[in-house]
Amino acid sequence: MSFLPPVKRLALEDFPGQKSWINNIIEPLNRFFQNVYSNLNHGLTFKDNLQAMVSTLTVDQVYPLQFLNTMRVKPVGLWVVNTVEIADIPATITSAVTLDWTYNGEGQVEINDITGLTAGKRYSLTVIVIGG
Repeated sequence: MSFLPPVKRLALEDFPGQKSWINNIIEPLNRFFQNVYSNLNHGLTFKDNLQAMVSTLTVDQVYPLQFLNTMRVKPVGLWVVNTVEIADIPATITSAVTLDWTYNGEGQVEINDITGLTAGKRYSLTVIVIGG
């Protein structure tokens, strides 16, 4: 893995023969560099930086389960990132949780079935919806 360089900004002293005009460029460039550096240094998120959205749903195992696609693009995939039983003492989920889903073209993602859950129990399901 590569790391970001330690130099994050330009200094007026780096351009001794250009001091009369370079400061007008250095200030906005340094603001831009700082934003880029901060984002590339563990600041990127699926929700804010990629064509993706995060949605947490309550699953009663009544299908289809629908939720709104808030992206400007059509979804091409769903990742299950967290599943927890809603109970005073949640049971450990021991099977892989997978989704059968479709996009209805009218802004709704429809989950048609979920495997890996125990029948009759309620769950909190968090998915990342990938846009394409």
